[in-house]
Amino acid sequence: MNSTTHHPSPVFTNKAEIDAFVKEAEARIRDELHSVEADAKILLADLSALGETTSFLSRKEVEAFKSHADEISARLVSLKDSTASSMHSLLARSPDSFHSYSKSQVSGHPWASIFGGTRVITILSEIYLKIRCLYENDASNANQEWVPPSVFDRSTHKYWIEQNNLTEVMLKCLGEVPLLVYGKDPSKISNISSEEDIWDTISTSITSIYFDSPKTMVLYKDRIARVEAAQLFRIRWYGNKPSDHELIFLELKTHHERWVQNKSVKERVALKACDLSEVLLRDGRQWSKDIATEKVKNAKPKATGKELEDAIALLLRIRKLVIKKNLQPRVRSSYRRVAFQSNTNNDLRFTIDRDIELSSEEGAALGAWCRHDDKNVNPVMMPVGVFEVKLGGVAAPEWVESLLQEEKIQDGHKFSKYLSGASIHFQKDVKTLPYWAQYPLFTQFYYSADDDIEANYNKDNSLDNSEITRLTLESETDSLLRNEKKGIFKNIAFRCVPRGKKEKMVAPKSRARIEPKTYFAAERTFIQWISAALLLVTVSALLFTLAETHADNGSKINAKILLVVALFLALYALAVYFRRLHLMKNSKPYGYTDHLAPIILTLAIVTGIGSILYHALPSNSIKTVRESEGQCHRVPYSGISLLEFQPSDITIDSTRNNAIVPSNNQITAINLGSGEHEVHSLSSVEFGDFEATVLVGDILFAISEYSIDEPSKLFAFEMIGSNKPKAELLGSWKLAGSVKGSEGIAHREVDGKGQLLISSYDALMNISQIHIFEMPQLDFNDDLEGPKLHPISRLNEKIMSAGITKTKISSMQVFEDTLHVLYDNAMMIRSFDLYSGEMKGEIKLPSVGTTYDKQWEGLFFERLQSSQALDGSNLRGSSAKEGVVLHLALDSPPQVWQFFMNEEKDGTFTFPKCAAA
Repeated sequence: MNSTTHHPSPVFTNKAEIDAFVKEAEARIRDELHSVEADAKILLADLSALGETTSFLSRKEVEAFKSHADEISARLVSLKDSTASSMHSLLARSPDSFHSYSKSQVSGHPWASIFGGTRVITILSEIYLKIRCLYENDASNANQEWVPPSVFDRSTHKYWIEQNNLTEVMLKCLGEVPLLVYGKDPSKISNISSEEDIWDTISTSITSIYFDSPKTMVLYKDRIARVEAAQLFRIRWYGNKPSDHELIFLELKTHHERWVQNKSVKERVALKACDLSEVLLRDGRQWSKDIATEKVKNAKPKATGKELEDAIALLLRIRKLVIKKNLQPRVRSSYRRVAFQSNTNNDLRFTIDRDIELSSEEGAALGAWCRHDDKNVNPVMMPVGVFEVKLGGVAAPEWVESLLQEEKIQDGHKFSKYLSGASIHFQKDVKTLPYWAQYPLFTQFYYSADDDIEANYNKDNSLDNSEITRLTLESETDSLLRNEKKGIFKNIAFRCVPRGKKEKMVAPKSRARIEPKTYFAAERTFIQWISAALLLVTVSALLFTLAETHADNGSKINAKILLVVALFLALYALAVYFRRLHLMKNSKPYGYTDHLAPIILTLAIVTGIGSILYHALPSNSIKTVRESEGQCHRVPYSGISLLEFQPSDITIDSTRNNAIVPSNNQITAINLGSGEHEVHSLSSVEFGDFEATVLVGDILFAISEYSIDEPSKLFAFEMIGSNKPKAELLGSWKLAGSVKGSEGIAHREVDGKGQLLISSYDALMNISQIHIFEMPQLDFNDDLEGPKLHPISRLNEKIMSAGITKTKISSMQVFEDTLHVLYDNAMMIRSFDLYSGEMKGEIKLPSVGTTYDKQWEGLFFERLQSSQALDGSNLRGSSAKEGVVLHLALDSPPQVWQFFMNEEKDGTFTFPKCAAA
């Protein structure tokens, strides 16, 4: 078994060894570079020899040229990689004492130029241009000069790029569009480059002066917040600073949100440098169109038509903006740019900016467009270059995403030179830093050495495999010598923030998309939460009603809890609404999710509905009646149609063994003796509408509701006969005006004198009262009308109906010195001691079914004696036993029930088990 042992290369001991290593590596690099360049020239010569007549070439032949060009590109990339390995080896073998010397030996050509691009790049640009012409079978536009537009309508995607990845990115760009050097023929681009670094010949030096309001930094704030119509104003020149009569460009960039249906746009107008001071003079004077026309024509005498009108309109807008915002020079950016673009259209454009330097322009003279000393103040060099993909309605090439995945480029979403420069040089004037201020590579510009920096994971601001981890600036050579496996784009799952000091506000990388309808949606959500709170209030009110109806303290507690929860939800919804407004105002992409309120709302509703169901279900809240011999009995009857029979009260005439039952306009009697229980009519009065009866001796008093809007009437009948008796009308009395809606009547003796208790009900006010009348004299006129009766007093309705929301009384009886009152809608009977006035008890009424659970209209208590002869057809004849029977009349369906009540020690009664669930 063979094994190979790798030993580390020996460390250099002197400079001579370093020189020998560099000389040997340099010779190899030059030889390979010359070989690649020679092959590229041969391929270019072959393509040039074809001329403009290319129709005889097949697609397969064109693809062969393309494959050869790709092979040359791959060799150039391989040479770059081997050069990097040699540089890493050199530094690894150099001791600390020789480290600086080693770096100085590899800082020039061909070492550094390999990473920034050699003349092979320009040759390949021409090669790929000619190959594209062959594919399109049209070479007529290959040497056309590019003319920059005055308005740039396109989307821009920015990426950060390292020096040692420039070659791969540039080669990818060449495969799509050629190198673009302003004023140069793209088909002859290789003739302008030398053997040295091509950046000196193909790149353009660009300088921009950015303007903003001193102290307030209005444009910066709008730009970093990306508000709709946020603007950025700058002046720009290319190459050396222009003299007075040379052109300079004024550019206005306007950001538009997607919801406005407009794309972000960059507009530019050219002026002579000598006219700039007047444009920027902040004297408050508004320009006329004639002044703007003069300035534009002075710069471009041949401008006419729409081009001239657009330039004038833009200049007037810039002048207005300068005055309104008090714009002054704030930041200068200078860098070198290489561009890749077709000379025939602006649909696809790539640019690479390197050597980006940002300095302060604070202190410029009034009306000046820059500092005249031409000295950059506090210059800061950006640690990376910027690769921009600019699209004018076309899709980005797939290889851009591939480069991103391979970490040759890293996402620099919305990176801005101005935001960087302004936030670095004017930190005291800006409240919010750009998101990249938290990345370790940039923290040196925002946090002092005294700040204790810690790594802190942040989901919202982290970049998926794109955050920079280098903490200090390195020279270009250091960047090239660093091991690629430990590049600046590794280990990106953290951000750096100062610990122990107040953290500066940092804008999020991805801002929420905020439109006018977003605010409306927030308002609708708030209203929905308020509606939910009102729903809880409604449920709470229902629980309060149930608590009063059923005297259930548990329901009352639940109702109070729901009221508190409703109040909490309303206040919480208000707080969440304003918090979301703050998030939207600052375009925060996170923090909108609410986990707490839905849980609270759900639990509250479930609790409320559960409590309602608990009391609403018959099995728990209302007793259900079932027949049971000797306990619960429904009296069978005959002789009348169910449709005509509607019992409204019941009175037992024990002398005649009848149950007197008023029904509509007549008073009927049900025989409770042996044999068939036949219903027969005692008396009938037109429009009688009898609601209640009470038998005093042989005189039957009946109360008529008569009319809701008129006082009730009291009728008197004399009972005649024993077998199928009749009730002869003696006369009637009108009651006083306040006694209306009467449905209950009872009789009592006070000091040997009889009194009638008659109820009244005000449906509008939901108030029931019991009025006390002296026993009327049976003295009537010829029309059988007696004098109007006035009550002498009334019972305290507040005590009697305490805790009841549905107070309507449907029947009353005085039984054994106790007043029993039937509240039909409340489904209960309350008993009161007539002497003390205290409530003795409360009985929940049973139900005959969910449809008729509130139709009990009459009650009558009767005490049976053991000596009574009973026939077994009802509880009054089931057996010879003592006890109290409660007779109840049911309105719908028309029924009469008898219950043998349980008599408690305190004198109260309870229903037998057959009247329970």
